[in-house]
Amino acid sequence: MHTPATRARSSSKQRRRSACVIGYLLLALCSLKSLSGCKSQAEKCDAARTNAEQAWRIYVTALASAHAAALATQADTKSKLTSQVEARLSDASARAASQRYDRGTDAWQRAYQANQSAACAGDSECAQLKQANANAIEQTDDLMHKLPLARAGLAALRGDAEAIKRAAAAVTPEQGNAPLQKAKLASDAAYRACKDLPSSSR
Repeated sequence: MHTPATRARSSSKQRRRSACVIGYLLLALCSLKSLSGCKSQAEKCDAARTNAEQAWRIYVTALASAHAAALATQADTKSKLTSQVEARLSDASARAASQRYDRGTDAWQRAYQANQSAACAGDSECAQLKQANANAIEQTDDLMHKLPLARAGLAALRGDAEAIKRAAAAVTPEQGNAPLQKAKLASDAAYRACKDLPSSSR
């Protein structure tokens, strides 16, 4: 037979059990919400990485195409200079050098080269080709410097957030270079989306 005191103790135990169950349920619910938030942030990080990869690929492709074009211009202008224009000017330069020195001597060779340089400077086609060749060489050297940095910016997107930030910062901004500007902005967005995630989520 249950006395009032016994019933009170039993009711108290039931309330405590109910409170514990509710507490566990609330804790589980909070944990699920936390996991959902982490997953959502990880998805944002992945999306930002993908967007940045696309932007850097566009920039790298543009650099590679410009590098190939500069190499082609360099080879083409050099070929035209040596096989066409300089050959056209050569006879006059040789005759002028021969009037002062014996052909084949070092003095004759120096005079011939000086005559060729002067003749080229006074010939519009030769001067334009020389300038175009010099510009192509300069552009090739510049692109050879930029390409490794751009490829590093792309490769860094497979690493952690700090690597993404460092690689993008290593690429010098250029006024009016839209592909580069988009790539750097995309890397910054990827860094911000990924920087607070644990390493296992990256």
